[in-house]
Amino acid sequence: MRIPVSLMLLVLLSCRSKTATESEMNFYLADPDNGLRKTLVKEDVNLEISYRPRELVFIRESRKDQQPATLDSMDYFMFRLSRNGKVIEHIYGADQAEYNRVISYLDGELGNDIYLQRDGTIIYPAGVSLMPSVNTAGASTIILVFKSALRKYDGEFTIMFNDSMFGTGQTDFEFNSRDIKRVPSLKII
Repeated sequence: MRIPVSLMLLVLLSCRSKTATESEMNFYLADPDNGLRKTLVKEDVNLEISYRPRELVFIRESRKDQQPATLDSMDYFMFRLSRNGKVIEHIYGADQAEYNRVISYLDGELGNDIYLQRDGTIIYPAGVSLMPSVNTAGASTIILVFKSALRKYDGEFTIMFNDSMFGTGQTDFEFNSRDIKRVPSLKII
């Protein structure tokens, strides 16, 4: 009898003191059953958004010197875009002007087209940052920072993307704050 990997991880994490290593955390976040990652395909564009605990973001960014208390209201999401399985900005590489326009959009202007909505309140990102990609990445990765305090919020919320660059129109990604509250703490080794 085969036991699903997500069930094994759930049992493993529930037997512990609700902490996870970086590897366990990444596995937990990637599991669609945990409600923290949403993926849609529109036309030939793959859109994926996933919640990222701030502790994991700071380990990745080597910014451990930040004061966690001042960041309690900040929520991080990783937004990935690809077209036909390729990093979206690389598709425009043959035309330098168009490539620069896409980079400018992904590294800031996208913040005008994406927002978090909860209880009728619209929250635009406090930060938008395009992560450097290599040809093996398969998708453009943008870190979105919202001042939304989702761990203190009870209920559903939606991240809405009104694409003005790639022709996908409006895309809604629905989440529930209870899924964020279930994320184990990161065990810092």
